[in-house]
Parts: sequence; structure tokens; C-alpha cells
Amino acid sequence: MKRFIKSLVVVFLFLASFDAAFASFISITTDIEGVVLDGGLGRSNLKVVNLGDESAFDASVSFHLPEGFTAEEVFMGRLDPNLPFESEIIVEAPAEALPGVYSAAASVNYRDANSYPFSAVTPFYITVGRQTTTAVFAVLDEATVSEGRGAKLKLSVKNPDSVDRNAIVTLYLPRELEAKGYSKTLLLPGRESAGLDFKVSSFSALPGSSYAVFAGVSYIENEMMHSTFARGTIAVVEKQPLVSNNTIKAVLAVLVIIFLALQLRRKG
Repeated sequence: MKRFIKSLVVVFLFLASFDAAFASFISITTDIEGVVLDGGLGRSNLKVVNLGDESAFDASVSFHLPEGFTAEEVFMGRLDPNLPFESEIIVEAPAEALPGVYSAAASVNYRDANSYPFSAVTPFYITVGRQTTTAVFAVLDEATVSEGRGAKLKLSVKNPDSVDRNAIVTLYLPRELEAKGYSKTLLLPGRESAGLDFKVSSFSALPGSSYAVFAGVSYIENEMMHSTFARGTIAVVEKQPLVSNNTIKAVLAVLVIIFLALQLRRKG
């Protein structure tokens, strides 16, 4: 009888691991070419693929663009596994836009079979009139958030030249996350590093998820725009109790030891 029960347990564990290994999932990848504008208008190719084994529903692509720039949202509808969606996008710049390179991002928004919303952000560059390079480079740290508890997402920027620069930093997040302020200014002293923090929290992110986030760093020099990106990761975890289970166990163990010591003293 015991052997039979053990066999049932083994079979159950095997089936559980089998189901977990073959659980359905959605994995979105987005390819978007940099947009080059001529005469205030530019076109680019967009490609979105679901590499999972479950369909995504109500899928669309929205754009986070520099102030004054416009692009129409792209509606994809149902995005089945391994069936690429391709489209052309058109970006328009305002007449007063300076020549140079600007940071931007595309957000793929969709729902799973249970109508739960998800999104994924992909950065890209917009070039107006003339290509420029950037001297500065940036690093975005990892951060961990939980329900009801945010975190500081730290950005570090290095300016290797002797010229001081005033940069505009723009944070690009998926919809499941939110920040107190998505755009900040940052003084970059010559041949020094500088940094700033974004206060990030979960809006509807599921615990156990990990999100790619980006920060665009742009500055104006010689009447031209220069831009670069930094990539970071935000992990979402379960809400942590004020007192962990390990702490409770340790306290209980100490109390038991004290109790036993008092009992032994009384008997002695």
C-alpha cells in the first residue's frame, strides 16, 4: 500500500512538472527601424512577432515621441504565435524641430486569454535632417518593486568631454509600471559623472515578472540634438511582510530555549 501511494505521488509530481513545462505563454518581440525625416516627414518599418504559444488579443502599438512629434497608433488585433505583423509607420516633426537625433519608444499593448493587460517597450531613434553622434553614455541600474512598495531606479551618466552639458532624461516604462515624473533635467559637468533617481512603482504588474525599461538622454549642442539610450530591468516580487517568516521562527526558537532553561533551573 505504501509503495502504491509513493507511486501515485511520483506520478503526480511528474504530471505537475510536465504541465508547468508546457504552460502557455506570450512573448512579444518588436523590431522598428530608426526613422529618418526629410521635410518634416519620415517613414519606418515595424515588425511585431509573438514567439510564445498563446495568442495575444487586442494588440496595438502606441508611440512615446518627443514633444510636438506625432505618429498614428497601429492596431494589430489578434496576434497569433509565430505569425509576424508588419506595418509602415509615419512620423511627423514640428516645424521648429532642431536637426539631429531624438529618442523615442514604441509600446506594444495587448491582452492575454484572460483579458489581463500587458505591454512591452522598444526604443528607437528619430533623425531630423542630419545625423549626429553623442559623446555621453549612460547606465540604468536594476530595481525591484512589490505591491505597495516602490523603488528607486538609478541612472548614471558620464560626460567624458570638457564641455558642460544640460541633458533631458526621459524614462520609458511599460504600462504596468509607473513613475513620479517621466522627464527630468540633468547637468553633466565636463569630464565627470552625474546621476538621478526615478521613483518607480507597480501599477498592475504581476509578481514574478521582469520588465525591460529604458531612459533616453538628449542634449542640444551647436543647435543640434544629440541622444543616447540606457537599458535597465525592473523585477516585480510578492509583497514582503513587515516581519519575515525566518524572523518569526528565530524569535520562537529563542523563546523556547528561554522557557526550557527556566524549567531546568526550577527543577534544579
